[in-house]
Amino acid sequence: MYDSSFISRLVMDVTGQIRQLTWLESAQQWNVFWTKPRGQCEVHSFCGPFGSCSANSIPFCSCLRGFEPKSVSDWNLKDHSGGCVRKTSLQCEGSDHSNRDNDGFLAIPNMALPIHAQFVGLGY
Repeated sequence: MYDSSFISRLVMDVTGQIRQLTWLESAQQWNVFWTKPRGQCEVHSFCGPFGSCSANSIPFCSCLRGFEPKSVSDWNLKDHSGGCVRKTSLQCEGSDHSNRDNDGFLAIPNMALPIHAQFVGLGY
């Protein structure tokens, strides 16, 4: 049923999130009525490579330990899609591999993987 007093628009932002906004005449502003995915952290790669998204913190995105924003200016604009880069090179990089045992993987509890994540065997 059509109601001309109800003004609504659908917007897809740069993250891929679709939002339905409704106009509140009394407040003279747009109000978020509906979103899909519901939360920012459900948007695939919202925080970019080596970024972590937490709906319980503001800002939502942070870099994993040992990483920093690839573009601080983008992060200040709340565009985290560029992700994070290493603060220091891996010990195994370069011609001297004597320190390669110092590198490893960091276990992160309560981390959700992408919906279509694939596990790759190491062949040991």
